[in-house]
Amino acid sequence: MALMATAALTGLGAVVVLLLGVILTTGVYGSRMAWLVGVGLSMLGLTAMSTWLASMVEPRTSAKRYLRVASLVALAFIAIPFVLAGLLLVAYLLLFIRYEIGRFVG
Repeated sequence: MALMATAALTGLGAVVVLLLGVILTTGVYGSRMAWLVGVGLSMLGLTAMSTWLASMVEPRTSAKRYLRVASLVALAFIAIPFVLAGLLLVAYLLLFIRYEIGRFVG
């Protein structure tokens, strides 16, 4: 029960940090990234870990399923910035390749 409460509190805290510190702030890019990487992703990691541990301890199977889904959602939110950075790198790579091919062909 304590693990489920911890998971709920850290998940709620992560949502608040992401909303107020990253999305709705008037800060510059660096401060937003500091809130995202330093606080938001760390709290999402704690949420994922505590929900996974709570799912191992919880005796009811329906609660286990919800806790594991919550853990996977937290991990998916952690992966979003890395996926976006990877897509940006792929876009730059494609632009670079197009530029280099155009330089030799045309």
